[in-house]
Parts: sequence; structure tokens; C-alpha cells
Amino acid sequence: MASKITAATLTVKITETLRLNDRNEGGEVTLSIPSINEIFKRIVTVSTTSDVELYNTSSGTGTGGMTFPEANVKYARITNLDDTNYILLVIRNTGADEAVYKLAAGETFILHGHDDTFNTDDAAIVDITAGLAAIDQISAQANTAAVDVEVFVAAT
Repeated sequence: MASKITAATLTVKITETLRLNDRNEGGEVTLSIPSINEIFKRIVTVSTTSDVELYNTSSGTGTGGMTFPEANVKYARITNLDDTNYILLVIRNTGADEAVYKLAAGETFILHGHDDTFNTDDAAIVDITAGLAAIDQISAQANTAAVDVEVFVAAT
């Protein structure tokens, strides 16, 4: 079957609105990402007992999310929809590195490309490009109560 999907450009706009001392101190940044032909968007309930896979870039099918080739992921947004509780985002790469990021209630975390972009190795302090590896899994765990998380991934 031939695909009927035509690739399109994803436009991401970040707007900061702030008025201090009667001056506009906000800003706006727009990024256009061409050739997007796959998206994954869902709301996932994240528990407190173990981390829940949101999506991955490994071969095979992810347990809680969607699987993409790491070179194809161009944009990912994870938003904590809770009004009280934080989540811990766990970012893993193909080099067995892992980082944990605390995402408070209502906050959003954005990642762009996943291919050879992530490293937590101390060697990177000496050579900043040493050990860069592809992000291969994003998972999350809630702190005190289950939390709904919105996941949006765009890929080519």
C-alpha cells in the first residue's frame, strides 16, 4: 500500500511574556522542522512504583510508548499535566548513560534530535564530543501520586 501521508513542516513557537518596570522583557523564538511525516501524541499516566516508558528509539516495540529510529526523531515534548506533583524523567542513551531530570507540575521538557546527542561521561569534561551516543529511551516516574503526562514526538 502506498502512503497517502505528505511530509510537512512542524513549526514550534516559544513565547515568553514578561513586563518589568513597564518594559517588555519577553521574547519569542520560532523553529521550523521540515519533512515531518510521523507523529506520536498521547497522554500517559505515570505511576509512583516504577518508571513508565514514554517512548524509545530501540529496535522492536516499546512497552509504554512508540519506537522510532533515533536519527529520525527531530522534536519531542513532554509536559507534566499535574497541578501539584512532579515527575522524574529518565533519559537513557545507547552508551548506557542515564540522567534524571525533575519536571515540576505544569512544566514542559523539550528535546530535539536524538542521534549522537547525549552523554553523562566524565570524559566529556576533557573532550566535549567524547562518548556522545543516541538517546534510546525516555521514561518517567511520579513522586507521590500518579501523574498524567502528555508526550508529543515528531519524526521524519
